Amino acid sequence: MEDASPKYLYSATSVFPGELLSVIAFRHLDVLRERARRIVEADRKLLCDFLKQQSGLCAVETDCGTTTFPRLLNRNADAFLSAFDRSSDTSAIPGRFFEMPDHLRIGMGVNTEMFGEGLNRISQALR
Repeated sequence: MEDASPKYLYSATSVFPGELLSVIAFRHLDVLRERARRIVEADRKLLCDFLKQQSGLCAVETDCGTTTFPRLLNRNADAFLSAFDRSSDTSAIPGRFFEMPDHLRIGMGVNTEMFGEGLNRISQALR
C-alpha cells in the first residue's frame, strides 16, 4: 500500500523579482557599464586631486580599481578613524581589516558629489 501522506519538496530557490531584475539588467548592460565607468572616473579624478594635496597621506595613484589604501603618516590610523567617524558622519575603513594597520580604505564608485564631500571631510580632519 502506498503512503497517502503529502510529500513536500524543500530547496533553495532564487527570488523571482530578483531574477526578473537581473534579466532586465543584462539587457541594458552597456548602459549600466557606461554609467559605472563615468562615476568611477569622476571619483578617481577627485581622489587623485585630494591625494596630491595631502601631506599627511601617502598613496600610489592607479588608473584601475575602485579602492585605495592611503597610508597615514605620523598618525595612528585606528585612533584617527575613531575620532573621524564620530565627528564627521563619514565612514572610512581601517586598514587593519586588510592587514594594513597604518592605512585606511577609501572606496570609489558612489555618488560623485557625496564622494567629494567625504574627501573634503577627511581633508579637514587631517588638518
